[in-house]
Order: sequence, then C-alpha cells, then structure tokens
Amino acid sequence: MKYRPIKLAIVVMSMLISFGSFAQGPPGGSHGGKQGGGPNKGEKPDASEILKLLDINSDGKIDKDEASKDERGKIAEDFEITDSNEDGYIDIEELEASLDSSKPKKNR
Repeated sequence: MKYRPIKLAIVVMSMLISFGSFAQGPPGGSHGGKQGGGPNKGEKPDASEILKLLDINSDGKIDKDEASKDERGKIAEDFEITDSNEDGYIDIEELEASLDSSKPKKNR
C-alpha cells in the first residue's frame, strides 16, 4: 500500500501529458479558411463569411448594432455607403457590391 501515492502521481502526470498532446491542433498552426471560422491571416473574408460572423440574430442582414460588433470597425464606419438602398440593413448583395468595389483594379 505504500506505492499508492506514486501510482497516483504517475497516472495524473500521464493524463496531463496526453491532454496536452491532443490540445495542440493541426501541424503548422493553421486552422484553414472555413474550418477555422474565417479567412487565413492576411486574406479578406468574402461576403457570406462576413454576414455569418456579424448577423447575430440570423435574419440574413446586418443592422447598425450588429455592424458595430465588427472587430475592424470597417462595416460600421462605411454603413451608410454600403447600405445602398438605405433601408437600415446591409444584405448579402450590398455587402458583395461593397467588397467588389473595394478590390484594386488590375491594369491590362
């Protein structure tokens, strides 16, 4: 019975080591585009990703309150411009149009 604390310590240490191994995520540190919940670092999200992230009440459009939750602040800052039909909401079409107009033009 005198080995019981040693056995317990070994079991606890092995559990901590195994939990640490499984908690690390995929090799390379990247979670990928869709799997990680957004675009890869340095990439711009597309309109559907932005809508999914900001549309808190899942009504298919972004209101001013939801836009204020944008981490970059860009949606809230440009809300009146992006809301082209001036209905107080940004829908997927308005968001796509806004993203398309913000892309740099290629010289041919």
